Amino acid sequence: HPSGAGADPNPFLSGIWVFDVDVPVSIEEIVDGSARRIARHTIDAGNDWHAYRPGRVDIQRITPPEGAPVMVDVITQRRLDVTPYGLALEGRPFLETDPIAERIDATPQGFRLYLPATSEATLAVYHGSVTKRFEGRSSVAASQAQIAEVWQTYRKAHSLPLSVPEPSLQHQLAVNWDNVYRMVDQVDGNRHYHIGPSVYRGLWIGDATKTARAMVMLADTAGVRQLTETMRQYVLPSGQFKLMVPHTLYRETAIYVRLLALYAQHSGNADWLLARWPDVQRAIAFMEDLNATTFEDPSTLYYGLFPPGFTDGGLAGVNPEYSSTLYALGALHVALRAIDQFQIDEPRAQAWQSFRDRLAARYAEARDRDQITDRFGNAFVPMKMGPNGSSDRPTMAQWAVLEGVNYSGVYRGDEPIVQSTLSMFDAHRSQGLVRGVGWLE
Repeated sequence: HPSGAGADPNPFLSGIWVFDVDVPVSIEEIVDGSARRIARHTIDAGNDWHAYRPGRVDIQRITPPEGAPVMVDVITQRRLDVTPYGLALEGRPFLETDPIAERIDATPQGFRLYLPATSEATLAVYHGSVTKRFEGRSSVAASQAQIAEVWQTYRKAHSLPLSVPEPSLQHQLAVNWDNVYRMVDQVDGNRHYHIGPSVYRGLWIGDATKTARAMVMLADTAGVRQLTETMRQYVLPSGQFKLMVPHTLYRETAIYVRLLALYAQHSGNADWLLARWPDVQRAIAFMEDLNATTFEDPSTLYYGLFPPGFTDGGLAGVNPEYSSTLYALGALHVALRAIDQFQIDEPRAQAWQSFRDRLAARYAEARDRDQITDRFGNAFVPMKMGPNGSSDRPTMAQWAVLEGVNYSGVYRGDEPIVQSTLSMFDAHRSQGLVRGVGWLE
């Protein structure tokens, strides 16, 4: 299984290596890969996927300034061989270029390819068992036309119910709207809204809820209802929502409450919410019980908040962290609002309000304790509690803070910590995107 020392702890399996019973092997040798040479049998998940999956060739088109040389950096940990056409993996083509690279150098990160001066170049990356080689630049136009036809066919099935005056923005909105439905699958009779076409073609409640927000904004409340009903199967008798295993992701329970409230709020379907209100009650009881376990030792970083858990999205391992608290505050916020909106007779409404107030107060104390600054002097609160929070990568897992600003009800937009956190994001951008928020630095 993946090591915490790796870049991403999410893959379920990196490989299978079989050793003779009398061969000593250390964890360090497994993590750095050196134990592979003494294994009796090996199956490496990445390389075997490349060898046996149905073939696909991904093409990247490059249009440099007229007559400019092209330099391509390939960042990879694979053991690739240099060939006259590009790079190969265990004798199979892996990456090829047109025009052919004049020189290929190994680098600490992978490889660097030097192409001759040209007005257009293409990169072909081979996946799986490819039987037909890339035909070069001449085949790109035909492939683009084929892709455009497929896109238009799918787009007509789910047309965007929104029009904006800027054509390029309209196109981007339509493409993203189409993607929501392109990755919907029927799994065991349930409708799963997945978030990616391949590696991330799976069900995660946090990501699915973000999709649901877009869907309700564009009036697809029926789709959100189907998504919500799919999620109910992951509610345990204790009230905990548990989809991601084996990780301890406490915030899933809070997100489930928010998803129920999201559909009810936008559909106005009070009867539907009342029929599922016991789910809300059990979920909040679970959060209350979980919070109660933290009062045993006042010296812990998470005293009065939530036990250490898995954060995800850039922060590996089980740590004292803030996402569980921010999302619980959000769940309580929307549950109390639903009581008012739908006139629900909830006997513990006052107790929920008191719980939320205590949790918000304790969060404010811990937040002030852990606040630090990045190298530009922007104040922020690391997602990981305590002195281990680092200013070296301040954006890491800060998506949870944005969720807290938008949905927890504990922040105002004009608060100094909110403004300084936004300034921190601005200071760590590349090509308009904030760097290092998730797994990739």
